[in-house]
Amino acid sequence: MQGLAMRSEVEAYGAIVVPPDVMVPYQKHSDVLDQPQARHFASVTFIYLLVGSTVFFYPFALLIDRFVGRIGYHDSGVAWNAFMYSAAMHVAMTAIFYVDPAMFALMRHNRIRFMAIAPLAFLGTFWLWTLGTSRTQAYFMLAYVLWTYWHFQKQHWGVYSFVRIHEKSRPQSIDRLVVVYGSYLPAAIIWGTSTIASGGNAEFFWSPVVRAANVINHFALPIVVMSAAAAVYAIVREVRSARSAGRPIAVLSLAMLAFFSCNNWPFLIFDVDSLAIAMVNTGHGLQYIIFMTVFAYDRNRVYRLLDKERPAGSLASAVSRRIDARWLGHIVGVLYLVGMVAGANWLFHGGYARALKSAFFVGLTLSTGQMALVAQALGLAITVVHYILDASAWRLTQPEARAVMRQKFDFIFSRQARPGVGV
Repeated sequence: MQGLAMRSEVEAYGAIVVPPDVMVPYQKHSDVLDQPQARHFASVTFIYLLVGSTVFFYPFALLIDRFVGRIGYHDSGVAWNAFMYSAAMHVAMTAIFYVDPAMFALMRHNRIRFMAIAPLAFLGTFWLWTLGTSRTQAYFMLAYVLWTYWHFQKQHWGVYSFVRIHEKSRPQSIDRLVVVYGSYLPAAIIWGTSTIASGGNAEFFWSPVVRAANVINHFALPIVVMSAAAAVYAIVREVRSARSAGRPIAVLSLAMLAFFSCNNWPFLIFDVDSLAIAMVNTGHGLQYIIFMTVFAYDRNRVYRLLDKERPAGSLASAVSRRIDARWLGHIVGVLYLVGMVAGANWLFHGGYARALKSAFFVGLTLSTGQMALVAQALGLAITVVHYILDASAWRLTQPEARAVMRQKFDFIFSRQARPGVGV
């Protein structure tokens, strides 16, 4: 009965259920959150960090732009650079997957993606950007920006799902349409059409495509309005249903549904400039830092997914017996805080170009512009790998991925808050 209750609770937002034939028992340590009150506290902290990171930079970016200086890579000091670092450099944290014992079995089931596609995508992206023509770069950037904002909205859906889990409420069927598609389409339209029709890129695309882009661009605002209206409809319907049934109203979930329905609105007001990018993109990076810090803090040393061919001799088991990975989350957090302040300012004030020139200079004359091109290629290549690996690691239709996530975020899935303890 308890298993059925857990299944009914979580199937609605993505079926994060650990099938009994996929997982084997794992060793518990004394720091596992066994007490209901402790689990509730951890869940509240986790959820409000996610919510805060999602919405914080919308007003904060406006304050920086107004009182510190026009937002940009070089002219707004430590405040802007530190948060831009979070928006962009979180992608490197995907490398944690390769050193976490819990992921080894998942990698065995996705060998091609982790061991072949990801490295080849890195090399292909790097050399395509450094050696490709301007036309090639324009077409690549079109695909890249469309993929980027799809990746963002899928992660927002993950945040929304966790909020629903915390409040023990079920999303409505319309919620996914609003959070993922209703908010993604305006960003895709604005960025896609600007990539095609703005600047010098228009000459690289077929003229009817450019004309169509200029027309399609006008659909972004109506879609935002329709998405917000759909969210209002869903909220009103759920509130009425909850009141008539005597259930508590999932206030935080509904507030986040309203926010995610039109979270790309800055692109409509501020155009595609640094301020709008700061407001929208930074929250995604901060969300990911929180996800991966929790993911890296492995409270249960042995996470061995059942491998029927090698039930007792897997690499995950061997590493887990010798290495206690619980330190990893703390190290990640400390290094990221240091890097966010010190590394970001070094990076965005020319340090990357000097370092790359020093590393790559082998008797050839490489200009600063060429070094900047190499730096851009490295950033794009790392980000593409980040997108590819995340699409597998967080794909909860896979039993192995569900098993890993169910254990990593066990404190929220198995939370049993005591009566009278509110959110």
